Amino acid sequence: SLFITHHPLSVPFAFAVFTTALSTCCLGLTLAESVSTGTQGNVLGIPGGVSNAVRTAQFFGAIVGVLMEDEIPQGLQLIANGLAHELILNGQKRVHYRVISSSFLRLIVGYLFLSSLFINVAQNSDVISIFYDVLALEFVENIDDTAYALA
Repeated sequence: SLFITHHPLSVPFAFAVFTTALSTCCLGLTLAESVSTGTQGNVLGIPGGVSNAVRTAQFFGAIVGVLMEDEIPQGLQLIANGLAHELILNGQKRVHYRVISSSFLRLIVGYLFLSSLFINVAQNSDVISIFYDVLALEFVENIDDTAYALA
């Protein structure tokens, strides 16, 4: 990512900080809003008595979201590579700490996505809204990856 390949005072690095912060803030706001909709007896605001079609859509929405999530596996793989190998960029400088710190940012984004996903999917009582929420959360999670591909 741009965190690894560019100097911390460069424009691409600042762009990476911006896109990661944007993704993290959007997912954090979504999670905070989802948690705040509950009541005293129903903390997460999960609707009761929904149809079997909605329960099935909730189940499939969670499965689709988990299958689409790639930040956590990538982050763990990069941490393993960073701890097991000497990582040098262009044969000149070590990027060991940059790889591990950017991997932890990936993990944070991934866990925020999964938390938001599970709560939003469980709170929906409409089939189409479940899949819209899954797609919207996936889009927000991938803002930094999309920006890196375009950069």
